[in-house]
Amino acid sequence: MSPSLSRLALAFLVALGLGTALAVPAHASTDDAEVVVVHAVQGLTVDVYVNGDLALPDFVPGTITEALPFPAGTYDIVIVAAGGDPATPAIAGSATVAAGDRVTLVAHLAADGTPTLTPFVDDLSLADKGEGRLIVRHVAAAPAVDVKLERRVWRWRRTVGVLEDLENGQQTAIDVRARRYFASILPANSANAVFGPAGVRVKRGQATIVYAFGDLAGGTFDLLVENRRLVSETALLTVAHGVLGLTVDVYVNGDLTLPNFEPRTITEPLPLPHGDYEVVIVGAGGDPASPAIQGSFTLEAGIDYTLVAHLAADGTPTLSPFVNNLAPAGFKARLTARHTAAAPAVDVRLTGRFFWFRYLAGVLRNIANGGEASTTIRGGHYEASITPAGDAHTVVLGPAPLNLHPGRAYFVYAIGSLADGTLDLLVDVRYLR
Repeated sequence: MSPSLSRLALAFLVALGLGTALAVPAHASTDDAEVVVVHAVQGLTVDVYVNGDLALPDFVPGTITEALPFPAGTYDIVIVAAGGDPATPAIAGSATVAAGDRVTLVAHLAADGTPTLTPFVDDLSLADKGEGRLIVRHVAAAPAVDVKLERRVWRWRRTVGVLEDLENGQQTAIDVRARRYFASILPANSANAVFGPAGVRVKRGQATIVYAFGDLAGGTFDLLVENRRLVSETALLTVAHGVLGLTVDVYVNGDLTLPNFEPRTITEPLPLPHGDYEVVIVGAGGDPASPAIQGSFTLEAGIDYTLVAHLAADGTPTLSPFVNNLAPAGFKARLTARHTAAAPAVDVRLTGRFFWFRYLAGVLRNIANGGEASTTIRGGHYEASITPAGDAHTVVLGPAPLNLHPGRAYFVYAIGSLADGTLDLLVDVRYLR
């Protein structure tokens, strides 16, 4: 094995999460790390074995792996030239990884041309609305550079910003409006571009990561681009009170969080750290040691939840958590019906109007207590009726008017009790993102 391949193999000893790509769960837990590996050494193909298994056969330059969740721990690594025999490894060893971080490991050339590996911490926190994040990583055999970012205005290019003095193994970032930009790379403190301008599209809600790699002196300097979704570092929680006739105090993890919380109230989304929560609900002024409702739930970072206090099908007060789907729906609205009333399973029937004609626009079928059903639908004026599941003729509530606007999510809660005649609707309207 050549010296340069040996050095690259040594660098890959740190990239040990790859061997667990088929063994780890689809979603990382808080005990896992997320690792992306980028191969930015041109002309060098390797096989990577992890814990005896071939994890990356023929791992070629320019390859960017998916983000791989894997448990913290120690892994045995064997690396050989592509097609080589792992029984006679060019290099073998072990390494230990920690949990909780998002990291990209880049195999690349140092400024002097030596193959090396650099870990980068991935900042994937949310940008402001309408913006994305441009991240530039200097992983080329080249001295320090400036990166000039421009955008086209008619026939001219206007400078948006200059990211200065970026050295090999470093990164820099800027949040900008989502649009197409042109990036040029210049020697630090120089006005003469050595690369570009090259078009780079920054997308809303995404990190556009640009790797400057290769060898400037050898004429192989180039850009490698990837996009990753920006995510919230916290969860969002909305609380809805659907138990009629009962004003309550809500305690979360022992603290009084919502005093005098009245029926039909829906809070604004509250940012909360991810983790486990205990909820105790008592009549207003009551003793939390004697709760009317209690429960526990787990919040995951980046997820938007609603927690509903409501009646179960048999009339018992209970709590139900829901995940709110706020993904874009094009030029349509999203309607989600949630069954949180003391009643058996129901259907929700939507009737549309076209001039003086009425037509059936859709049916959300067989929604049981604590369940939900959704549809995307054109904006317009509708009427919603609730019927027993499978019975299109017996209306137990409605028709109630619904004015749906494109680009919004409508969460409709059936609350109250069918038996005592208090069945009603509660509506929460949110913008799709």
